[in-house]
Amino acid sequence: MKFLNIFLLIIALFTFSGCGIQSVQTGVDNKDDAEQSFQDDETVLQEEKEVDFFIAVHLDPVMAVGEQDTTLRPDRYWKSVVDTVAAADEYGQKLSLLMNPQWGSYLLENQVLLNLAREWEVGGHELGMHYHGPEMSTKWSGYSNQLRFFPDPNFQGTTADAMIIMNQIPADGQIKTCTVNDADAPYEFPEGVVYSTDGGLYGYEDLISTPESLRLNGQEVLQVLHAKYGEGGKDAVTLEEIKQAIDGVEEGEVIGIVFHDKAFGNDPTDILELFDYLEEIELETKSVKEILAAY
Repeated sequence: MKFLNIFLLIIALFTFSGCGIQSVQTGVDNKDDAEQSFQDDETVLQEEKEVDFFIAVHLDPVMAVGEQDTTLRPDRYWKSVVDTVAAADEYGQKLSLLMNPQWGSYLLENQVLLNLAREWEVGGHELGMHYHGPEMSTKWSGYSNQLRFFPDPNFQGTTADAMIIMNQIPADGQIKTCTVNDADAPYEFPEGVVYSTDGGLYGYEDLISTPESLRLNGQEVLQVLHAKYGEGGKDAVTLEEIKQAIDGVEEGEVIGIVFHDKAFGNDPTDILELFDYLEEIELETKSVKEILAAY
């Protein structure tokens, strides 16, 4: 009987020990499952992060003083713009094409070109406005609201006159976005335009911004910044800085870059490298008006 009790005790101890071992193993399994679940959740969060990123293209008015009443610049760089849009379409990227009035006149003089621009708009690109006021000196578009510039031989009219041209470009008859140089914006920002872009002088500082409501030329506008890219210079950002911005941008912030009408035609390398990267990470840019309409 004594031996039987000892035997039963040994069996009980062994069973209890086995249960303990199983409990530890189960704990380890649960820990692994929890870690995997956390990693899965983190991946989902990364995948769900929405980045608002726009690419503005500035279509400048002139190449030299005295060209304000001509379309010489648009005629010279039209192919570069067409090639820029074609490349963007190939990669599924959207552009905001911001034109000085000389470009508006250029399109209105040729229905085939205007139809093509409208096709770009249907495809998700924005037809907006870029405005060089008189403080731009030799790069002035020729339009101004400031009386002291009316006698200038290069004067073409007021901003209202410029908008008569530009509002004929988008299909809905209203320009939504405009960029006006800082010195002239308080006097020259066009009536009826609700979005503004600015920046390009301060590198990475201009790359990420929070949409800001401000008053320009007596009206409320919503403004975001953009950094110069793809044309070189110490004030331009690099692709690595853009990658850094994409990784670090927070909710409510917008990434923006800008280059000029001639950039792609001069050397498309940087722009195509950016498009390659955006395709790799499956990030599609949007127009300025599409982004700011959500704010």
